[in-house]
Amino acid sequence: MKISLSWIKDYIAIDPDAANLAEKLTMAGIEVEGIAKFAVPEGVVVAEIKERRPHPNADKLSICKVWDGSIEHSVVCGARNCDAGSKVPLARLGATLTDRKTGEKLTIARREIRKIPSEGMLCSAEELGMDEKSDGLLHLPEDSVPGTALSELFPSDTVFDLEITPNRPDLLSHIGIARDLAAICGLDFSMPSAAIFAKAPPADNSQLVSVLAQELCPRYTARIVRGVKIGESPEWMKDRLRKIGLRPINNIVDITNYVLFETGQPLHAFDLSLLKGGRIVVRKAFRGEKIKTLDGTVHELDESNLVICDAEAPVALAGIMGGEGSGINDSTSDLLIESAYFEPSNIRASSRRLGISSDSSHRFERGVDIEGVTFASNRALSLILELAGGQVASELVDIRARGPVQTEIPCRFAKIKSLLGMDISNDEMAGIFKRLGCRIKDKDEEKCIVMPPSCRLDLFSEADLSEEVLRIHGISEIPIEPPRAVCGGLIEDDAYIEIEKFRNSLVDAGLSECLNYSFFDRDSALLDPRFGERTILPISNPLSKDSEYMRPSLLSGMLATVNRNISRGSSDLALFEMGAVFSKDGNVITEKLELCVAMSGRRHPERYSAEKSELYDFYDIKGLVESILDLNMLPGWKFEKLPDDSPASRIFTAQKLALRIGSEFLGIIGEAARPLVKNMRIKAPLYLAIFDMSAIFAIKKPKLQFKAFSQYPSTRRDIALEADSTLENSAIESFVARQKTPFLEKFEIFDVFSDGKIGKGRKSLAYSFHYRSMDKTLTDDEVNRIHDGLRAKIAKELPVQLR
Repeated sequence: MKISLSWIKDYIAIDPDAANLAEKLTMAGIEVEGIAKFAVPEGVVVAEIKERRPHPNADKLSICKVWDGSIEHSVVCGARNCDAGSKVPLARLGATLTDRKTGEKLTIARREIRKIPSEGMLCSAEELGMDEKSDGLLHLPEDSVPGTALSELFPSDTVFDLEITPNRPDLLSHIGIARDLAAICGLDFSMPSAAIFAKAPPADNSQLVSVLAQELCPRYTARIVRGVKIGESPEWMKDRLRKIGLRPINNIVDITNYVLFETGQPLHAFDLSLLKGGRIVVRKAFRGEKIKTLDGTVHELDESNLVICDAEAPVALAGIMGGEGSGINDSTSDLLIESAYFEPSNIRASSRRLGISSDSSHRFERGVDIEGVTFASNRALSLILELAGGQVASELVDIRARGPVQTEIPCRFAKIKSLLGMDISNDEMAGIFKRLGCRIKDKDEEKCIVMPPSCRLDLFSEADLSEEVLRIHGISEIPIEPPRAVCGGLIEDDAYIEIEKFRNSLVDAGLSECLNYSFFDRDSALLDPRFGERTILPISNPLSKDSEYMRPSLLSGMLATVNRNISRGSSDLALFEMGAVFSKDGNVITEKLELCVAMSGRRHPERYSAEKSELYDFYDIKGLVESILDLNMLPGWKFEKLPDDSPASRIFTAQKLALRIGSEFLGIIGEAARPLVKNMRIKAPLYLAIFDMSAIFAIKKPKLQFKAFSQYPSTRRDIALEADSTLENSAIESFVARQKTPFLEKFEIFDVFSDGKIGKGRKSLAYSFHYRSMDKTLTDDEVNRIHDGLRAKIAKELPVQLR
């Protein structure tokens, strides 16, 4: 919003230093986005056109004899309105004009235009930097004296471009800004005059206005003025409107705009002769009803839109924009002036749905002062009578659905001091409230009752009062104190630390983290076969069809991420996501933390030769999961075959395992089933792992204990054996672990082999065993004796054949 400093000075005697004023506004919470300075260039004076004649060598140029109060000049002019007798600005020789858009400077010099000498330049408002666009010369008041510097008629001004937050609609006006500045700077504030001395003749106005939707229009006022004369506004008013970015139209429209930006209360003036029945009806629109607004657009309405109607049809969209058929025109003589309060939520919804935004809707949808409706109407009427003539034909008709509501906020002085950390006296706090227009009652040494003015819609609580004290007293007055350290809990007790450590271990393992929204459509929510219609959780107020359900698992989001990457040419993927998932069982809603890992594509795309083309396989994701489980010291985990009749098994092909920790299954891994990837342009298998992290984090981990390293070398022995292909490695590992073989430090599988020579349904397995003592170097005889005993037990008790 643009605010003119010279306009502000009508209400307060403010310091003209723009930089200082901008700092005060910013520190009070009113952001200054820009500062523009307006000044008439030196060397531009009032001049009178004495004579105009056509240019002999150009059809669109004229030669004007111009009197500047001391010398007559011959000036070639291309404007169509350079008529004799007009008072216009003359840029004398040597004056410098600046183009507002390009910054280019033009110094006026004597030159010939089509062989005719020109001694100066007659100027438009655009050329003087006073308007963004002009149609001709700037015509000055008839009583202007030739030779007077134009800067005396149009003093220099500073315009601030302010960012007003939505909770402060009272600042969307010059009066609102002036009131706040008066409180900030400790200045006297005065309201403009809205006195009306003319009396309306006695008349029955009971049928002038009918409000049929009082819940959407709690207050509506109207009055009639007859015999006005439509014309141009005075130059002072046009100048102020131009500076804040408005284009002057005519005196009546300009007055309504002027009062809007002065008081913050939108007004509308109807041509009374164009209102059927000479009356106003405020109602909800009928479905399918149409209106053509002032911008020439036809809008189709429904019952949610509030409209201002005459006796037959809508003539304005309430609080948004007037209708084309009832606007002010050159032949208008009788007016109906509207000043009202409309429900903000309805104006906001209608403005968004119809795609219309105006200065009026911007204020109504944030909330205007319901008690300021009559002042704005009176202010507009006083200006109309002064600038357009006419007679007041009716008293103010004021239809009000509810009476004034006075907010009372209990204020404890000690509480405000503790919130702000400031040492400020009770009387000073009360003084700040009074400077802001609040009334104080029941004040004592500890507390008072603060009654904010009706324009301050943002003041509800003691915290709001604290903020006002801080703004006005000054943020810079907050005392500087050294920070005080507070002893918190142990870092080990922080629930997020464990999650972050696990997440970091996934990144350390070479995975990239991805994030997805928690809202899905129905089909995506049901993509995981572990969940059905009864277990997915619907959202009561979804933003769209694509976000109707909370995600029951991370599977759908991960598949979408994989598909998105592959479709954009990134097919070597190692991804993970850890996030909350939601499901329900009857009326019981469950939220838990889940981890999903996805791997597909080349194992080592950065390498060369044959290694570069190697693809991830099932054992890559299995090994990665094993490494992460060990790194996070999770006890007692093991992989088991995932039953084919389990709903989770439908996620995978034949390669699939379940993770068991203790007595619970807490995860699944495997190759993604074909239905999950059939719509992707994927060329390599996709491997997935899904884990219940809430249950995993609930597992109590053993304390980390130091174990000394042996100083002596280890000795290795191998065992090769044949077994049925259905025998799992875990069965062999479990058996060996139960034997508690002396000096056995570790054992591991290092080869799996099967072909026709071994036999159908058979496989060959090879294991390495490492023996080491903490006290000595083991001899071959000692190792052989222990190892042979272990071989004998394996051969006797397992369904294997030693090789």
